[in-house]
Amino acid sequence: MSDILRCKVSSAIRNDILDKSRGWRFPRFDPLRPDAALAAHERGDSPQADTYILAHQLGTALAPAVFQATATDLARFDRTGGPSLVLVEDVPCSPLPEPWLPVAGQRNPDCQDWLAEVMTFALLAGGGQQPMAKLEEAGNELLMAVSPVPELTNTLSSKGAQELRFHTDNSYFPARYRPDSLVLTGRVATEATFTRFVLADDLATAMARDNPAALRTLTEPRFRFWSPASFHIDGTRPRRSAPGPILTEDAAGQWTVNFSRYNLCPQADMPEVAAALAALDDALADERLVTDVAVRPGTMVLLSNRRVLHARGPVKGRRYLVRGYGKRDLGAFRTLPSGADRTFFHRFSVRELLKTRHPETSRQLVHS
Repeated sequence: MSDILRCKVSSAIRNDILDKSRGWRFPRFDPLRPDAALAAHERGDSPQADTYILAHQLGTALAPAVFQATATDLARFDRTGGPSLVLVEDVPCSPLPEPWLPVAGQRNPDCQDWLAEVMTFALLAGGGQQPMAKLEEAGNELLMAVSPVPELTNTLSSKGAQELRFHTDNSYFPARYRPDSLVLTGRVATEATFTRFVLADDLATAMARDNPAALRTLTEPRFRFWSPASFHIDGTRPRRSAPGPILTEDAAGQWTVNFSRYNLCPQADMPEVAAALAALDDALADERLVTDVAVRPGTMVLLSNRRVLHARGPVKGRRYLVRGYGKRDLGAFRTLPSGADRTFFHRFSVRELLKTRHPETSRQLVHS
């Protein structure tokens, strides 16, 4: 495997942070559902100095010490020649009492332990990423709780427990409005659930060897994706993306990927497209390309949403991850009329990108 950085937090740094974290005192944070967060945003409510800002500032300040042994390599994350997947072990973490588990898919407001969020922000900062979230999906939360919700167990979503096939996140959106990165921090895991990763470079190399015609088709702008259902809780109709490629080779010879089988618009009248997608599925089934990680307490993963596909096995037992999105430059969001993070720090509305042009619906829609 190439482009994977593996590192550990030293025991001295881990113990020092654990000791200091016992004295941290964070104000209570009350999550808002997307509709309430959007209403506050659209009213132009005054900027809110919430707990996520404090956790972000602390994580950013701690990043140089936490990752001092790998700072140079980590700073090259998602850059030409740098790692696209970062696996971190021995991360400072504290036990989470069951009463503090997420409530209905959101962070428990009674949970006073913000160590996992601080470490999540530290890893984003070390990788040169700014945290970001979309109000339509996350409400007023800057990081999201990934934990099965009982009534959503059978859904294909971060709140479900079903297996999720290989994909990138927010595939519907143009690249400038997609997260560049995704970070996962283990919080609770009573049974091992594996998150799986395939690097775009390895995938393209395998397809160039085994089925170059299919690879050529996947590089053509012939693929469209439905907007995720989680962005349409207001009752608006799903919309199709502009046509684009699944795999793209840049000037430096590195490959990027944008793909979600669940949100892919059907193209039954194009046999060469169907053949290319079948070849893609075959390549992704090659275990030699796959890196498996059980994201447990003490484990963090930072992956490029541009250069790495990820999947998840079925969830068993209690599982809780902190998930965050990152982007190197947030300028595109701040040029949207509704996009400035004027109310919630680094949390944006993307409503202009979700206006319905195509009234078609699809059974493939998922909350991803």
